[in-house]
This record gives sequence, C-alpha cells and structure tokens, in this order.
Amino acid sequence: MRFFRLLGPLDVVLDGRHVRVPAGKRRVVLAALLVKAREVVGVDELVELVGGTRNALQTTVGRLREDLGVPELVLTRAGGYLIDVAPDEVDVHLFGRVGAEEALGLWRGRPFADIGSDRLERDHGPALTETYLAVLEARVEEDLRGGRHEQVVGELRTLTRQHPARERMWAQLVRALHHAGRQAEALQAYEDVRRKLAEELGVDPGRELQLAHQEVLRADNRPRARNDLPGDIADFAGRQADLDEVLAAVPAGTVAITAIDGMAGIGKTTLAVRAAHRLKERFPDAQLFVDLHSYTEGVEPRTPADALFALLTALGVPAKDVPDELDARRRCTGPRWRTAGRWWCWTTRAVRRRCGRCCRAAGW
Repeated sequence: MRFFRLLGPLDVVLDGRHVRVPAGKRRVVLAALLVKAREVVGVDELVELVGGTRNALQTTVGRLREDLGVPELVLTRAGGYLIDVAPDEVDVHLFGRVGAEEALGLWRGRPFADIGSDRLERDHGPALTETYLAVLEARVEEDLRGGRHEQVVGELRTLTRQHPARERMWAQLVRALHHAGRQAEALQAYEDVRRKLAEELGVDPGRELQLAHQEVLRADNRPRARNDLPGDIADFAGRQADLDEVLAAVPAGTVAITAIDGMAGIGKTTLAVRAAHRLKERFPDAQLFVDLHSYTEGVEPRTPADALFALLTALGVPAKDVPDELDARRRCTGPRWRTAGRWWCWTTRAVRRRCGRCCRAAGW
C-alpha cells in the first residue's frame, strides 16, 4: 500500500510504512511532482520552485530517491522528471473524486502546510480550500435537513470565526440557532455578520443570508403548547350536571374566571381537571395547573407572587428574568402573554379569596 498526503502536513506511506522526507528542497520537488502525478514536470519549472542550478536540482532528485527508498518511483524523462504514482494514490487528486464523507476524512489541514513553497500554496491551495469548504457546507446542510440543528451550532460558530466572509456558513448558523429555539442568538448572529460585512467590505448580506434572517423574523415565536394538567380519570360519573355548569361558564372567545365551591374532599379537583381536559382544545397555547396548597398539610399556601412565578416560568420566561416584586411580575403577564392564550382559574371555597388575589395580581 502506498499513499501520499499533501492536505495538511506531508505524509508518505510506501509498502505500509511511513517514510520521512526531510524539510527543504526535496519536499518541494516531491510535492511538485505529486501535484502532476504521472506527468512530466520540466526542469526549468522545478529550478524556479527550489532555486539554484540544474546540477543542484539533479542532486536534490537523487537524494529524494534515496529518501523514498524506491529509486524507480521518480523517473527521468526528456526535459524533466515524472513520479510514477497514480492520481488516486495522492490525496489532492482523490479529494475531488470521492463522496463528501471520504473527502472530509482526507482533509487534515492547510494544503502544503509544511512543504515550504509559497508558490505551491498560492497556486493550488485556494482551489483545494474552496472545494473543502463547499463539501463541508453541503454536509452541514444535510445535518440541518436531518433536524440536527443543536448539534451543528458549535461547529458553525467555529467555522464562522475561521471564515468570517463565508456567508453561507453564517446563514446556516442563523438557521441552526433558529430551529434550535434560540431565536435571540440567531438574530444576534445575523447582526454580527451584517455589521462585519458593512464595516470590512462595504457590502450588504447576500440573498441566502437575508432569507435566513427573514425566516427568523417571520417565525411564530410564541411559547410552544404546554400541558401541565393532571391526568383525567376514566371512571368519572355522577357529576354531569356540575360539569355542564362549569363548561357553560367558560364561553368561547372570552376570558373567564371560574370558581368551584365546596368542602374539602368532595371532588372539586377531579371535577375541575375533567372540565379542563374537555376545554383544552379551546386553549391551544397552554394548559397550566397551579396547586395553591390550601389543604396540603405542612405546606404554606401559595402567595400571589409565588403563583405568578410558577405561571411565568411555565410559559417560558427564564427564572432569572422574573422580577421579585408582585407588581413587576404582573406586568410580565401583559400583552405578549395575554394574547398567547386564554386562562381559566378554578378554586375551592377555602382559597377563593386567595385565588381572586392571584387573578387580580396577574391582571386577568
């Protein structure tokens, strides 16, 4: 087995063993021959690459043959030299002929990284790097189509730092953050690249990046449907009249506060939960349940502030963003949340006054 790697540090494998080629002119000549595998590279071209004279080049080629240990690998031809290696045995040739996964596996870093030839890097590096980035973007696109949004965010952040002018990568980062539920970060990523393009290049974001931004802006970012209701019971019976009365007290399209009055232990919670399950289709944004602990032995009843905290965090407000003061918490339930759905509160006689304070505190 033999293989020659130039995509990253030089690596030569002959007969299954790694062969070291010393840094300097011998590496430059080897790389130049491998770039044109099984093609003659002229003496003048090689002299221009390594410097010196034709005689010095001949000496360099002789030492390279000794390094490789296979003299017939580098052949002398009229006007130049040829390396007798198939293109598929050299990574820079194989790179563009294989699938994405194999191609990315061949890439080990900057092409010709330790060859020591600015010209070889300049002449061949940009095209190879562009191919690599295009393959990488295609692979990320497959990840996004497969729903692996959260998994590629870290990689895309690294790639956009390494290639800040690569707009498609920025667009992919914006989309990945958005579909991972991180809308604020998606908008910030767009703003970062928009400012960078304007300040450094004097241009606006391209179409793909703008479309990714518009996708975030158009999205419905309301809290996703949440159901905190206790489980319904299968053998509910004998309370149909009471259930009908509760359901009738919650007309469609309006906000209603319904209280169920009665002594402890007569089934008020069971009735309320049954009614809630019957009504949940009319409240698609969220169905929340807060235990006020009025009859829980050894537990202090919830205060209005505590109840609001439970509701706000259930609706997606980060706990660190919930204000300490009751009035400030009430303001958190303003238009954004009141338009997200309708609310139904139920209570027992023993906590009716407390529930009323909770509802008034929330502004419902």
